Amino acid sequence: MTAPMTEAPVKTNPHVFFAAGEVDGAPGLSASHCRICGKFTLGRVPVCSHCFSRDVESVAAGRRATLVEHSVAHHPAGGFAAPYAIGLIRTEEGLTLFAPLEGSLEGLAPGNRLRFVTVPRDGGATGFAYARG
Repeated sequence: MTAPMTEAPVKTNPHVFFAAGEVDGAPGLSASHCRICGKFTLGRVPVCSHCFSRDVESVAAGRRATLVEHSVAHHPAGGFAAPYAIGLIRTEEGLTLFAPLEGSLEGLAPGNRLRFVTVPRDGGATGFAYARG
């Protein structure tokens, strides 16, 4: 008897992040890790942008991060109800990106510790954000 197949979630950004169970360590950002120099790059790349090695692997990264700066939008856009925050974050792996911030806007400040979370979006899709914690 085989186990029933579970359907992968529909993701808002299928090339940007991994949902739980897609790769080891997921959920997290879709990244490439160089086995030679140890650097990380967002997304899947065939060659390390730091040392030009082809010895790269696809990994889930960005599970923990730090808030560098943020901005609060007061008008709804792209499925986000206002007010909402977008943050410039730096992951433990050294990746820097803009990402939606989940949770209370009160007390958001540079240096806040963040964690990667998946969140339900309109139409049953799954998106990602960063939440304090």
